[in-house]
Amino acid sequence: MPEHVFTIAALGHSVDVQTNNLTLFSVIERIVPPQMPCRMPSLSVATLWRRQPGEEGTVFTQRTRLIDPDGEEIAHLEQSLRASTAQYRVLATLANVPFRKTGTHRVDVYIRPEDAQDWGAAAASYPIDVAAMQGTDEDSLLPSEENGTTS
Repeated sequence: MPEHVFTIAALGHSVDVQTNNLTLFSVIERIVPPQMPCRMPSLSVATLWRRQPGEEGTVFTQRTRLIDPDGEEIAHLEQSLRASTAQYRVLATLANVPFRKTGTHRVDVYIRPEDAQDWGAAAASYPIDVAAMQGTDEDSLLPSEENGTTS
């Protein structure tokens, strides 16, 4: 199986036409929407893989899942990729993503050979904290003077 190098979620991305370099816009660690529930128009997930010996030309399928704090899947995407270079990336764009509750959500990434049936364990899990604005009825993850934490 390919070696997982990184998974990062961002609000957007671009790929330079000449160099093929990836630029991620607004890497996401925490989301603080003005109200809950909310929808994010799009979420870009960039994953980089490193080919292992003997995998050249092998076709793999990547599954990207967004999981809420209760373990419920709220978005997913499957994409095929061919291990034709030493390193290769997958850019997944999840559209119109619903966030219904505060807490830690996860972007879980799985990979398998195209002809396999079992996904096995996640190759990566990227946390995204969703917090409510202070002063709302939702439990807030924001630091406050009341709970003694500051940033």
